[in-house]
Amino acid sequence: MKRINPFEPSCRDPQRRADILTHPLLNGIDFVEYAHRPLAAQPHVLVVTFLKGLQASPEFGPDGAYGLTTQLERIHIDGGTRIVNIRVRGAQRVSTRLEIEVDQAGDFSQYQLALGWTQQADGTWVQAISELDPRFSCAGFSFKADCPSEFDCRGAQICPPRAGDVPLLDYLAKDYASFRQLLLDLVAQRNPD
Repeated sequence: MKRINPFEPSCRDPQRRADILTHPLLNGIDFVEYAHRPLAAQPHVLVVTFLKGLQASPEFGPDGAYGLTTQLERIHIDGGTRIVNIRVRGAQRVSTRLEIEVDQAGDFSQYQLALGWTQQADGTWVQAISELDPRFSCAGFSFKADCPSEFDCRGAQICPPRAGDVPLLDYLAKDYASFRQLLLDLVAQRNPD
């Protein structure tokens, strides 16, 4: 069992996703959607779609959902700005997905869903379901994905692209000839061949 914090940001790289898809046992969360059903008995539901889906086979547990429908303490929701401490009321397997009933909808901020994690007495987190990949057992989502907003809610990049080399520029260039020479030097720096 690996000890990490499931609520720390981590990169879900495409190669790891491909490795999970070819692995005979590992699975993980592909994405999470919020479904608001105002007329239903369960009005606030998170629909979890897995990379390989959920099937009725031994590696998916007796309930076909890694035991998550009976062990709600292994489902954690973290995040939020104004609305925090969202509680899980229930979970059920519906076809190849997991539907998680929550007590309320969240705000426009980013939330994190973690499946299969238990917190130890010393505060560390342990992945208790070995069939779920630790990185893909957590996924970010928003309760307001389909709602239009006048705010720019773009989050900071967790895994920004690598910065390129900083070009050597002559900041004293002030006329046409010096600007031209500056651009020619920049082309030579970017394309040495």
